[in-house]
Amino acid sequence: MITATGNNFGAYTIQLKDYQSDKMVVLNGRLELNPESEEYQAAQQLEIYVPDLSIPKSTMTAVFQHGKSWTRPMVTALKSWIKDKNTIVIEKPLVLKSASAEPELDFFCAYVPKGVRFSPQALNPTPLTIENPTLPNMSITYQQCFITDHWVFLAIQVRGTKTETEGEEFSFRLAGLPNGISADVPFFFNAYSYSEDGSYEVPVHISGDLLTCLGVTGTNWSQGGVMETRLFLIRS
Repeated sequence: MITATGNNFGAYTIQLKDYQSDKMVVLNGRLELNPESEEYQAAQQLEIYVPDLSIPKSTMTAVFQHGKSWTRPMVTALKSWIKDKNTIVIEKPLVLKSASAEPELDFFCAYVPKGVRFSPQALNPTPLTIENPTLPNMSITYQQCFITDHWVFLAIQVRGTKTETEGEEFSFRLAGLPNGISADVPFFFNAYSYSEDGSYEVPVHISGDLLTCLGVTGTNWSQGGVMETRLFLIRS
């Protein structure tokens, strides 16, 4: 666990679950923001100050920004990088034009040394299959899953998640995922349904190979019911 030594945007204690090696830094965790604070408004970019990291600088990765546009949960990706061994930088979040909740940031990302490209294809992929879905027509249209002793990389697109009624919950198993992972993760819903506030979000809880949607918003009028995500999960 990393405990930040400070930040430039007025946040209180920041703690992020971490895995570190000389090849990468993987971070998981959620950070609440206060756009009304003077420090936040003065910051050109968000900076989190931390004890020495295992890599001195990194290439770009993505951190997820959450918010609400009217009543709908929204998600978008922000650029993030390690500026030096003691500073993690995030581009300043979008201002949601019709926000009804304070924005949050989710870290499900890996930072790799500057000049190095992460190639999970060098690892042996783990095939995933959907089992016991509560919706009848679910299918995987794209997947990449790589499992190590320390983390799981998951990139997946699932079709057939359209529900009959607003707010209907559903669940399914992704057979092949290991035990020892548990997190609330964002899925982008219907990538073409983009607004100035980002993409519609399906919040999903992963516990081992069980994925449970905590409430779908807006899928009753969707055409394809496609949701997708790309993230790193640290194994406990």
